[in-house]
This record gives sequence, C-alpha cells and structure tokens, in this order.
Amino acid sequence: MKIPDSYFDAALGLYAVFVRIPRRESILLKLVLESYEGLAVVRSVEPDGGGLGAEHVLLVVCDAVADVERVLASVDYEVPAELMTPTPAMRDDLRAQLLGELDR
Repeated sequence: MKIPDSYFDAALGLYAVFVRIPRRESILLKLVLESYEGLAVVRSVEPDGGGLGAEHVLLVVCDAVADVERVLASVDYEVPAELMTPTPAMRDDLRAQLLGELDR
C-alpha cells in the first residue's frame, strides 16, 4: 500500500493515514503497528464506520512511512486496509483532538 504525499499534515508534522478495515481486525492492526517502537500510532475514528468497516487514522512520522507501507503490505491478507480520502472536516477534527491534547 502506497501512502500518498497528500496525507502529510503540515500542522501536525506527520502523515495522517485514514484507513477502513474489517471491524474484527482493528485490534490486530493496532497490535502489529504499535509493536514496532515509534512506527505508528493507531487511533479509532469510527469503530463501526456506518457498517462499512472500522475507520482508523494511522499517525506516521515522516521517517517511518516506507516501513509502515511494508508492514501494511505484509499483513494485507489478514488485515485488508482500504485507504480513505479524508474530508477537510476529518482533518480538522483530528487536528483539534491532537493539538488540544497538547494544550492540557
């Protein structure tokens, strides 16, 4: 899976990769990606995704993009991830959540 350059969020200084996966695979995705120290953080956006699958955002630092692509490709048969095109509202909500947490 190739992560497009357009997923880079300059305000956050990282790639915000929105994906949809089968709901039952949410824990596996989180476990696999977060088991690699500093590779990615997985946050739930919409656990049910309107019945289409669970929606998550992968927070990936610039230096780890190629590694995350490789990991996602290697587990694709178990965790088929579909890239989502984030709406401006999705990006704004994420920024508000993350930057708001930093203000605490």
